[in-house]
Amino acid sequence: MKVLFKNRFDAFTSFGGDTVQMLNTKRELESLGVTVDIDLGVTKDLREYDLVHFFNLMRTYEGTLAIWQAKDANIPVVYSSIYWDFTEFNNVGRQSKLHGFLHNNFSEFTVEKFKECVRGVRDGNLSTYLRYMGSNFYKTLESVDLFLPNSKSEGELIRSRVLENAPYHVVHNAVDESIFNMRKLQQREKKALTVARIDPRKNISALVDSHLPIELDIYGAKAPNHALYFDQLNERKPKNIRFMGAIDNAKLTEIYNSYFLHILPSWLETPGLSQLEAAACGCNIVSTIKGSAKEYFGEMASYCEPGKPQSISDAVLKVLEEPIEPREISEYVLDNYTWKRTAAQTLAAYNTVLGLS
Repeated sequence: MKVLFKNRFDAFTSFGGDTVQMLNTKRELESLGVTVDIDLGVTKDLREYDLVHFFNLMRTYEGTLAIWQAKDANIPVVYSSIYWDFTEFNNVGRQSKLHGFLHNNFSEFTVEKFKECVRGVRDGNLSTYLRYMGSNFYKTLESVDLFLPNSKSEGELIRSRVLENAPYHVVHNAVDESIFNMRKLQQREKKALTVARIDPRKNISALVDSHLPIELDIYGAKAPNHALYFDQLNERKPKNIRFMGAIDNAKLTEIYNSYFLHILPSWLETPGLSQLEAAACGCNIVSTIKGSAKEYFGEMASYCEPGKPQSISDAVLKVLEEPIEPREISEYVLDNYTWKRTAAQTLAAYNTVLGLS
């Protein structure tokens, strides 16, 4: 089987969760005997491929081009959606009034077209770009053979917000168990950490205001467009919270293994990769209730309402009073959410689409 992976054009220059999912899925599919190529541009010839796999529902231009090209070549398309409802964040969590206006008055995919007007023609040609601008993305998605959401709740959200009868097969987010695991004899401090970019969606503001009953170190780079946001947080943060700056990925596992608790109170997570990584390394988890985190962690985590700082503090108190043994939560994640399992789920989806199962 030979598969072509497609993603947003800047997937390697602006590294994100979709890039991580794509690269790890590629590696593990290849270990199962699948040939996988990645092409972030406009693929000239698709005839050598059995299937096209696109990542990230919110990049509508690249997604539209990939679907059109595949269907012109009579090749099936599967779509890793990586999608969630940003309505609450757009209304409450964003700092930009312009974003709020756009999202309150236009569909999310129309807003994405506005962004394309700013980006301009980045690949393809002008006629293709103009055709896309006049197209209906909801209609284009009807040609997708199978959606691959990260959770059942995401799949049902696609059906309720995007495509009523969307066929889907759940493929979980995951960790690399060879990297993220518990390190023997490493000392674990009774402290908390957050690994996240410093921006409004990660809801660091509520974290700073939550009067945490524990010391917290926040690891992450300042988002380029939110320098003022960071400066304001840094001025008002209490003494028990420290900003540690950007993190060297090579040191992540060691850092996770030195903390008791990981907190991520984002406006939504599907779930956050840092939560899965931290849990695989034995951290207890406090997670936002928004998104699919509870579908992953169940009773293995404590949950908070992102819009209520007191809820974050209460969730932390619950963990402090009833902690889970590090070994237990690590084994739970590594038994259920590894890229090897994700690749097996993905291959099963391919076989379904190609009529091989």
